[in-house]
This record gives sequence, structure tokens and C-alpha cells, in this order.
Amino acid sequence: MKHLLISVVVTLASFGAVSAADFPTSHNPRSDIWIDYSDLDFVLSSAVLDMGPSTHQRAGPAKRDSMTNMYNGSTTASRFEGNRVAFHLFKKGQKAVVRAIRDDLLTLPEKLDLSELSRGHQLAYFLNLHNSIVLVKMAEEYPVTRLEGFFDRENAKSFIVSEKFRWGDQQITLADIQDHVLSNWRDPLVIYGFYLGAVGTPDIREEAFNGDNIYEQLQGNARSFVNSVRGTQIWGGSKLHVANYYQRMAVKFPNFETDVLRHIKQYARPQFASRLVAVNTIDARIDDWNIADLYNGKLHTAGGTYHRTVVDVDGAIVSQPDFPIHVQYTLKARENNFKRFDGRVEIEELDEGEVQSSEDQPDSKEQDGSSDPVIQ
Repeated sequence: MKHLLISVVVTLASFGAVSAADFPTSHNPRSDIWIDYSDLDFVLSSAVLDMGPSTHQRAGPAKRDSMTNMYNGSTTASRFEGNRVAFHLFKKGQKAVVRAIRDDLLTLPEKLDLSELSRGHQLAYFLNLHNSIVLVKMAEEYPVTRLEGFFDRENAKSFIVSEKFRWGDQQITLADIQDHVLSNWRDPLVIYGFYLGAVGTPDIREEAFNGDNIYEQLQGNARSFVNSVRGTQIWGGSKLHVANYYQRMAVKFPNFETDVLRHIKQYARPQFASRLVAVNTIDARIDDWNIADLYNGKLHTAGGTYHRTVVDVDGAIVSQPDFPIHVQYTLKARENNFKRFDGRVEIEELDEGEVQSSEDQPDSKEQDGSSDPVIQ
């Protein structure tokens, strides 16, 4: 892989410099400049594991390993959802590659006036920059299990607001990138472009965002999130629990309950949409800040044995007996997600009197619903 990520294809003779004061807010609708993200595409296609479409069914109680009486995986109802990054395979060389990709994106304004890009290509750039910064941070911190602290804007020492990156002639934070996108693109779809590394946040895709089809990519992420347990759950027939992520992005939903419900109806699959008719209350209380990897950030057994990932000749991850039980369950659930989904998934409706999931009660050890997938 070549070191340089960015190939800017230009038919213009020359271009100016980006203002050092702010991110650009103007654009060129006739622009014929585009950015080649092939190196980022390669990294994502190699590192991201698609978990398949959610069945919108909450995972049941987690089962311990009968041999060790241990279970190191997440116990949340959404633990089998969301694309995963194989951080456990990132060695020194792989980390250097993703760091170089991030740095190339950060130095782009020294080479290109971003206001000469079209709106779609500007958006793709800022989302790819944001996500490469997060990808590098997760790779550097791994193994880690809970990620909420990295993205706590109320904590001045958290990664999202405290870590500075040189961008052109200025220092920026991850929060600056998010705020720029949220302020300058009207469509709420943009919220599904931010990768935060956790199961309960939008997916990282197997390819980079591309200015030519970015809204189709964002729509795919929206449908995946809206039609999942990590995004939405109906309780008692009339109450809709939604991900706390929507509250974090509340600037896009000024009349929060009304706007969020309208937005969710827009991307809900037909059967789910029919159940939303009876909803009269929305509560943003679903949280799953477990890292979206295979191991839940726990690579070792009590004896310190490292669990290897085995890949077959076609590049598929194979479940082996030496995998810890929670990884085996995750891989089996992935297989089941692809097998069971046919567009006619039953949406599990929950009664308020039932035991709530661990998103709602963090100390809960078990949840209702089906048990972990059977491993054969």
C-alpha cells in the first residue's frame, strides 16, 4: 500500500489556500475535483466485519462458558448488532498505516482549497477525517471495553474535546469537526456518518464515504441503525425508546420527540413503521458503549492465553474451539443475522412491566428474550 492516501484529481489550473480561521462554508457546485480514498477503502474493507442486518430482536441472557464459568462479552440487548473492527489484528505496521491516512487527510488543506469541492465531496472529506481520527485512537487504546468516556463533551479532558490536531494553520478537535458538519449540512442524515467506535453508535462502513454517493451511504447507515435494538425499541405498545445518540445529536431535532419520531418513521421498515403509529412517547435511554470489536476488548483468558482469529481462504472469519465463548456467540449471531433476515422480521414489543434491558438498567445481569445463539 502506498503511504499517501490522498490523490486529488484536478482539471483546474490552480487553487488557493484554505482560510486558517475556520472550516470552509462555501462550495463549488460545478467542481470537478474529487478525492481518492482508495487507501482508506482498503483498510476498512480489510478490518471491518459486517455483522449483517439486525433482526430487531433483543439478545437474551448471556451464557457463561461451561468449562470456565466465565463470560467476558457484553450483556446488552444489542450486543450482536453493529459492524465490528478487528482491532485485535492491528499490529505496529497496521497502526502506522491508519495513522498515515489520518495525517494525509489532516494536511489536505495545505494542498487544496476545500471550498472548491462540491457539497457532497466536502461532506465526505469531513466524515472520513473524523472517522480516521477515531479509528487511530481506538487502535492506539485497544484493548479497551467501554468508550463513553472518550466522547464525553462535558469532561474537558475527554478525547473528543481535548485532543488537538493540526489542520492547515489551526488546531482542531474531533468536536470541531462534528459541530461543523452538524451546523452546515441541514439533513439529519449526516448524524449517521460519525464513527464513535461503540455498538450503540452508527456503523463504520466497509468503505470510505464518497462524495458521489454519500447520501446513499448515509441512508444505508440510517436504515441499519433505526431498524435495530441499539437504535429503537418499542415498549408497552406506545412508548418508543431510542438511542441516547439521538440526544447527543439533538441540534438536528429541535422539537425532539416530534422530530425524532418523524425521522425514524422515514427510515423504518414497513412492519416496524406500522407499529410506530401507536407511539405517543419517546425516551432517549438506549445506550451501548461497548466497543464494536469481536472480543469486547478482552483478549485473554484467566491464564493469559491469546485467542487467535482464524481466517479461511475466502477471507471469512471462522469460529474455532479456542475462541472465548463470547466471540463464538458473536460470530454465530452474525451467521444467524444473515440467514434469518428476509425483510419480514417480527419487531419485539415489550411491556413496561417486564425486566428491562441492561441499556436501561446498567447493573442488570440478564435480559428477557432468546438466549445466546447455539454454537454447533
